[in-house]
Amino acid sequence: GQPLTNSKMETIGLMTSDLFIDNTDGEKSYKQQATLNIYFADSSGTSLIKEPVKIQYDATLPLEELAVRQLIKGPSTVKNINSKKLLPTVPKGTILNKITTKENTCYIDFSDDFLKKPNNITDEVAIYSVVNTLIELPTINKVQFSINGEQVLIYNDKINFGDAFKRNLDIVRKND
Repeated sequence: GQPLTNSKMETIGLMTSDLFIDNTDGEKSYKQQATLNIYFADSSGTSLIKEPVKIQYDATLPLEELAVRQLIKGPSTVKNINSKKLLPTVPKGTILNKITTKENTCYIDFSDDFLKKPNNITDEVAIYSVVNTLIELPTINKVQFSINGEQVLIYNDKINFGDAFKRNLDIVRKND
């Protein structure tokens, strides 16, 4: 007899059939388009540059997963950007094991390849490319990392990696 509420006890309201995705027919495709702001490293590897990336995607996949998969692919796979001015921030071979969002925190689990950051970028750029990209999404305020399902407390013997990260715009520079 109670109204449906979210985790903050806010009433969801009237739900109609157009709010649901019926994915029982394998023939149907639920393609949509979105523009995601992805943060890649600049050519020096010491700053981030925000790039709007248009993607077509299956609407049954969460946007946070799509954003991270684009980061893993790197800037060379994005149309209409000069990939010579941008460097990838996620090491080759990194696997996204799992990604979930709960109460505005995105929990992301990578393979241990993520810890082997590219030599030409700083530790902060590697971490905050993921954090800033995910926090661009409206439902995410913080990002918590794990590696192969376990908490790693220090990233490359330098950065506290055990706590959730918030956006860092200090290392973002304007796109030329």
